[in-house]
Amino acid sequence: MSLPVVHLQIIDELGMGSGILNLPMCLKESLNAIRIALGFHSGANISLTMRTNKLRRMRYLLRNEMGRIVRYLGEVVLHQLLVAVEAIALDVRCSKPGMESILGWRWQPHGCDLPHFDAATFLRLVRGKSMAFVGDSVACNHMQSLMCLLAKVEYPMEIEPRGCFHCTRKYHYREHDFTVCVYWTPFLVRWNLTHGGQSFIDPHNVYLDESDPEWSGDVAGYDYAVLSGAKWFTRPTLLYEGGRILGCANVDGCEAAHNATDVAPDYALCASFRTALRALAGFRDRVVVRTVAPPHYENGKWYNGGNCLRTRPVRSNETSLPETEAAFHAAQVGEFRTAASAASAARFVLMDVSEMMQMRADGHPGQYRHWPHEKVGFSIDCMHWCLTGPVDAWNELLLHLLLSG
Repeated sequence: MSLPVVHLQIIDELGMGSGILNLPMCLKESLNAIRIALGFHSGANISLTMRTNKLRRMRYLLRNEMGRIVRYLGEVVLHQLLVAVEAIALDVRCSKPGMESILGWRWQPHGCDLPHFDAATFLRLVRGKSMAFVGDSVACNHMQSLMCLLAKVEYPMEIEPRGCFHCTRKYHYREHDFTVCVYWTPFLVRWNLTHGGQSFIDPHNVYLDESDPEWSGDVAGYDYAVLSGAKWFTRPTLLYEGGRILGCANVDGCEAAHNATDVAPDYALCASFRTALRALAGFRDRVVVRTVAPPHYENGKWYNGGNCLRTRPVRSNETSLPETEAAFHAAQVGEFRTAASAASAARFVLMDVSEMMQMRADGHPGQYRHWPHEKVGFSIDCMHWCLTGPVDAWNELLLHLLLSG
């Protein structure tokens, strides 16, 4: 069955030619997101016209120690819209007002020119290889961004399709013999629920010195691994080491209820990363460690009315990593350095995205992750990232790492 085609007409009033691009659209929601981003109503004709004299480049800089957020109104906006049209995975659906402005900003490191993502180059580099994303739902968010970007060249087929979000999922790009997978492992180490409870309410048993069999027994067959995780360590946990309870994190009345002491969440994260990196010590190729990407809830948390309504990046002198995320970042970087010092040269690589993402409070779906008629439990999402959006920069960095490897 042929896919519907979106006709995007580019009219050049500067004498550089004009043309029409016929693009496959796999999801109606992505087109609706573009309509909203461009200010069209939901019933607007799908033939979109853009005049290049209105897409001249403008740039503004927001700086921090590692780089800057650069705004391009021009080919970048067009590039991002094309990616959105061709989006293949929209579990993080984003029809947020102001998306045209949000999509106009991108990360630019100091001292080098980070190119835009090139799907053909990426697929050429990974031909005949495989890549595993290991972590929580933000790791899935990362993989989905990659799949959306690669859709400009090829769509994958899911291996053993599974109708779930919090689970392991694998995809294959047949024309390039490339396999990509996400292992959903919220703590990286072995865990289970206490009392058979509900995942968002009851504490979790977390075994800090035991790698999670969900991924650790299978990942050795992959060429690249991208390791991440942090947000679940803010939840109530009972922590174990050596088969014995070590303490509790984020649990009220820990000593009275469990005869254990309070443990800092960043200690738990540090121990879990240590265990995960040891499990990857014999990994055959490159391990990328991605640091924490901070959430941006304002005026509350995800469960009590917090939201994220910004439509432009935050200046570096107006924000800094919150205390919890700063501690998580320090723990991740510390364990990375220990693992890297014991490994062969350049086999462990750090992708430090924390400061750059702290500036992108505008890049979350918020209440626009789902359509208004949908009934969902996670109604306001300031944790994950819009597709397409700031998360795409992670894959520009990933491509850079492949090119430099």
